[in-house]
Amino acid sequence: MLAAADLSQVTDALVILAAAAVVAVGAQRLGLALVPAYLLAGAVIGPHALGAVSRPESLEGLSHFAIILLLFGIGLDLHLDALKGRLVALLVAGGGACLLCVLAGWPLAALLGLDLPGALAVSMTLALSSTAVVLKYLGQRRELDLAQGRLSLAILVIQDLAVLAMLAVLPALARAKGAAVDSAEGSAPTLLGVAGLLALVPVARWAVPRGLRLVLKVTSPEVLLLLGLAFAVGTAVLTQGLGFSLEMGAFLAGFVLSCTPFRVQIGAQVAPVRDVLLAFFFALLGMHFDGQAVLAGGLVVPVTLVVMLAAKALLIGGVCWAVGATGPIALTVGTLLAQGGEFSLVLLAFSGKLGLVPAETRALLIAVVILSLLLTPAVAALGRALAQGLGRLPIAPWIRARVAECEGQGAAHRARAGHVLIAGFGPAGRRILGELAKAGVPALVIEMNAVTVRTEGALGRDILLGDAGNAEVLRAAGIEAALGLVLAIPDEAATRRACEQARQMRPDLLIAVRSRTARGLGQFLGMGADLVVADELSGADALARELVSSHLGSLDAPSKR
Repeated sequence: MLAAADLSQVTDALVILAAAAVVAVGAQRLGLALVPAYLLAGAVIGPHALGAVSRPESLEGLSHFAIILLLFGIGLDLHLDALKGRLVALLVAGGGACLLCVLAGWPLAALLGLDLPGALAVSMTLALSSTAVVLKYLGQRRELDLAQGRLSLAILVIQDLAVLAMLAVLPALARAKGAAVDSAEGSAPTLLGVAGLLALVPVARWAVPRGLRLVLKVTSPEVLLLLGLAFAVGTAVLTQGLGFSLEMGAFLAGFVLSCTPFRVQIGAQVAPVRDVLLAFFFALLGMHFDGQAVLAGGLVVPVTLVVMLAAKALLIGGVCWAVGATGPIALTVGTLLAQGGEFSLVLLAFSGKLGLVPAETRALLIAVVILSLLLTPAVAALGRALAQGLGRLPIAPWIRARVAECEGQGAAHRARAGHVLIAGFGPAGRRILGELAKAGVPALVIEMNAVTVRTEGALGRDILLGDAGNAEVLRAAGIEAALGLVLAIPDEAATRRACEQARQMRPDLLIAVRSRTARGLGQFLGMGADLVVADELSGADALARELVSSHLGSLDAPSKR
């Protein structure tokens, strides 16, 4: 028989699971992200509303375990091979955006009546964005491989790494304020601890893969789940013993495994466990939402929300523009990352536990973060609408200076008649250029990626840095004398702008468009395109032909076997 306290915990867990399942179904049907839905579920069943969960504090252990698994997953995804060639831009964009948001938010947070350590803690928490919500949003729109997706992911990765530093800084801020800090939460790492941590990573990266190979020779692959969880928790406990946080240890465990062949399998097996625990975690955080405190605060929550969204959109967008993004892309990324994040709620809870942020202020800030998560789709849509007016904004002058020599190499061809313009130099643009070269047709590439322009220009490619939706860029590329324009841009919005602008400038120009979706066929034909090919349909046709001609044709029917 279960004791009364144990039965109460089981009942509370059942209520949270049931509420999470209900809101998950509703969110999926409405196309909404799950994180804000879980937060709302927690707010509804929490002590400040229905009170359906009697002792939410009894489930804090599961909540902490969820954070350990979340950091472990982030470490698994941080595969260094994927960062080669982009590390400098990633550090500048992500680190610069995060630092600017913290510095700008510090004096603003002081207006909430906080002292300097508390205001700095709040500015750090609100500088973060939601990895879960943003990646879900980009995935639904199939934009993870586009410029705004890659740049957003770079900033989110740096923010997630910055969380580790913030968790280490908060106890120091509490000490500066004169608060008593539990040694388990705020112990400062010693030189011996730092040396132990530095030795842990290379030793683990050498020993762990070999140990996993030996174990898998005598057992089934499913044991990887247990081994992965054990390694994550064990490393977390070890790093805490060295004077660092549990979260840093979990991240290091994932990072150690990220460069092994077991990375994908472990990540796939841990994901379901992590997702269930994260439902608990976000629901428990949502229970801190106090509607009465928000109403009593008057305009504090709406004003703070608007200031945070506007400031982060401008600061993050400005950093993106400074590292080479066009105006529309920079504003799109800025508004997409303007909300608070799941780790904002984690840091707020930790700041409250350390005495840095009073409970009343914490309740208001939790409301701000939750509302910003719910408003993410609307704010992102507003940013896309406003971005249309930034098409004429030139790229940062210091970026243009780096590629000016590459633009000069293509100037002779731009003045020449009888060439084809290719907008976008991804895999599709490269194949089109190759086919035109075989046919002896000269071509000029228009590309927005400054690194690509510099690299290809140095190789002698006729390539121009710019947005094909900008009339001045098209004019500089010689659209008046061009035979045709091929739009191979993966961004549908940018393709629409370029198609409309080119048709307006040259009513007789041959315009060929690559559309990512079948829906774009009618849209681009209506804008004046002469030829439209949809990736969805062409890929399906090629797959069907290959399947029938090369595979099914070689198999006997079941009745003949």
